Amino acid sequence: MTTTQLTDRNRHMVTATIANGQTTSEEIQTNGYAALGVLMPGAFTGTSLTLLQSFDGTTWTAVYDSDGGQVSISVAASRFIVLDPSTMAPLTRFKVVSGSSEAAERSLTFLMAEV
Repeated sequence: MTTTQLTDRNRHMVTATIANGQTTSEEIQTNGYAALGVLMPGAFTGTSLTLLQSFDGTTWTAVYDSDGGQVSISVAASRFIVLDPSTMAPLTRFKVVSGSSEAAERSLTFLMAEV
């Protein structure tokens, strides 16, 4: 995970990587911020992302909405996807899971803002 500070002190970017041949990203620690959007890489294979969350960094569980459905985000290569703050704000640590194995290492960049 790489963090880049923006000129606006209340926002920064965090980059997380999905390794070649894998579906799950490295851990993203939110540190009191929420992911408000994700910039998809140009050669992304999957068409959806789901989320895993953890309070301790050891036990990971899938994220579900208040209606009982697993949170799924439709994505495509080279797009900036706006994320629902009510879904992202409660997460202290998360990983994203691509719907398909990635054919090479892929880096996703998240716009983080204070909550």
